[in-house]
Amino acid sequence: MEKIKKTKGEMNWACEKKKCRCPSKEPIPKLLVVCWQKPEQGLLKLNTDGSFNISNGKAGHGGALRDEEGELIKAFSVPIECFSHNETEAKAT
Repeated sequence: MEKIKKTKGEMNWACEKKKCRCPSKEPIPKLLVVCWQKPEQGLLKLNTDGSFNISNGKAGHGGALRDEEGELIKAFSVPIECFSHNETEAKAT
């Protein structure tokens, strides 16, 4: 039991030291708004993404192809075999 208390104390001290070393007092934004933009006239835009469910290990890729008006031309989704969210995202590009 003593070891656990000591470890918690050491962790708290480390967290406090980390806060002291922060170069800026400005809050770090937690939300980044990204807006989809239409492609140039005569071009199509393909957006892809990957998804991984850690609870059941299922993963998949999907995508949407749109024209310069934002109209959907084609969409797809494919189940894939991956072992992490990062692997799924990397394979989706």
